[in-house]
Amino acid sequence: MLRWKLANKLSGRIFLTFAVALILLSVLFGVFTSYFGGQLVVRSSANELRVLSVVLSELIQNQFVNLESSLDEIVDHEKLLLEIELGSVKQSWLESYLRQEANNHPHLTDLMIYDLDGNCIGATDTDWYKIRGKSESFFKDGLEGFNFPPIYGTESMGRVQLATAPIISDDNVIGVIVAIIELKDIYALMDQKIGLTETTDAFLLDEDLRFITAGRSEYRGLVESHLVSTTLASHLKDEFWVGEYTGSNGQKVLGTALKIPGYSWYVVVEKNYGDVVRQLTSLQRAVSFVSIGLILVFLIASLALSRSITRPLNNLVQSARQIASGKYDVPIIADKDIEEVSFIGSELERMRRQVASSQERLKERLSKSEQLRIESERLAAIGTLAASLAHEIRNPLNAMSLLLSRLQYNLQDDTRKTIMADLFGEISRLDRLVTSILDYARPVQLERKDVNISVLLRSVVDLYRSLAESKGVSLRVGGAASLQANVDPDRIKQCIVNLVTNSLDATDGGGTIDLVCRKDGDDVVIEVSDTGLGIPPEIQKKLFTPFFTTKENGTGLGLSAVHKIIASHGGRIDVFSDAKSGAALAPGLGAKFVMTLPGH
Repeated sequence: MLRWKLANKLSGRIFLTFAVALILLSVLFGVFTSYFGGQLVVRSSANELRVLSVVLSELIQNQFVNLESSLDEIVDHEKLLLEIELGSVKQSWLESYLRQEANNHPHLTDLMIYDLDGNCIGATDTDWYKIRGKSESFFKDGLEGFNFPPIYGTESMGRVQLATAPIISDDNVIGVIVAIIELKDIYALMDQKIGLTETTDAFLLDEDLRFITAGRSEYRGLVESHLVSTTLASHLKDEFWVGEYTGSNGQKVLGTALKIPGYSWYVVVEKNYGDVVRQLTSLQRAVSFVSIGLILVFLIASLALSRSITRPLNNLVQSARQIASGKYDVPIIADKDIEEVSFIGSELERMRRQVASSQERLKERLSKSEQLRIESERLAAIGTLAASLAHEIRNPLNAMSLLLSRLQYNLQDDTRKTIMADLFGEISRLDRLVTSILDYARPVQLERKDVNISVLLRSVVDLYRSLAESKGVSLRVGGAASLQANVDPDRIKQCIVNLVTNSLDATDGGGTIDLVCRKDGDDVVIEVSDTGLGIPPEIQKKLFTPFFTTKENGTGLGLSAVHKIIASHGGRIDVFSDAKSGAALAPGLGAKFVMTLPGH
């Protein structure tokens, strides 16, 4: 259930995705590190064995070189060489000489000299006189060069290690020197002096894989080693080989063998495999801890990453919810550290402003629609009332007009004629008022045609030029010389005449009235502006309200009729003036009426 809840959120998905990916990476890291680390530990152990075997081989080889030098030094005696060559050596002198040299070379236990016939002619131990060299391999090998023969043994002597070397005079072999070697120095080399650990052992084998030194087992006898039945025996001739096999104690070991150059002995170094396994276990434990640590770090990093990504997104979500709930007045501030989030935030903020603007326009339109509906209802009521009043008022007015006409023929008094004329004037005014009310209440019927607005403006100027000049007002036409519009020319002229009449009243006493037509995109704009007294803002709001007037004899239906005609064309009319609220009106402030009509 928790997993599904996490998966339903972006932060949860990011966290789960990164967490799973990083855990897999950590597991793979652990597996590969353990595997390759294990290989590295084995290689490291193998290299350690190789280094030990090479060091041991070099040290033992140096021992052999020293031993060979000792034998050469012993037989490099002028009297000894001469008497052996002449066959006149005295046994007592030779025995004394050999005992003296044995004392000088503590690594040599016994010394013997054989002539070419295989007879022992001198020895530190008289038992060697009984051994004929002709039948012994150490004698034959000794004639050829310095040699370590296989371990030599007799029932009386036991098992001993010999070293032989030829006795040479003037490049001719004249005999063989034989020495019994004290191996304690080699034992020491094979033990702690080269830094073997408690789990590492080293020993020497001869070419028949018999122990010469048995390492920590401290065998002094020549016995067959455990290596005969292992895979190591088949790799003795390899330059370097390391492998696993069972050691002498029955435990698994990691071992290697290296032949001592120039000799038939082998250095074998073994390491308890348990020590290698412990290193592997330590490595695996360390890798496990590191992997667990990495997983924890990755999980925390994934959580931090998911939050760093989703926190600004959540802010955008909250902003979107506010917009959805109708709260358009709160600006959206996006995190600018993330380019994509910043872009989404800016677009969402732009959408918020557009929605807020659209909402305001919609409210305005709804308000205007409500006003229009109320206005329509009021006009409908006015129309009904006007029709009734027109019938009820015009009949008495007609009767009064007829009666006054009859009385007018019989009047001779000038005073009474003046009063009669005034009565006729008031009756005419009342009739015009009733006619205006009827005209405003009726729906506007348009007869559209293509009209040159410039010509229409000039015709109005020509109509009112005389009246304007009598008031000292200058009428001017400007703008496009030829501007076509599809309108009802009589209705539009009625609007222009109404506006020019109002401007003449506002500029009585001198001034200027400008009539301008121009294009604004696809729309046609007609402007009527004057330099009169101006119109305060509080008056501007009521100008197009029916029956509102600032004139003593006005009906208050002129501008409302203009507004109605322009609206029936699908346009609008706006008014502008420099007059301020509460300030005194003065010539020059002026007013401008702008009629905007849709184009074709």
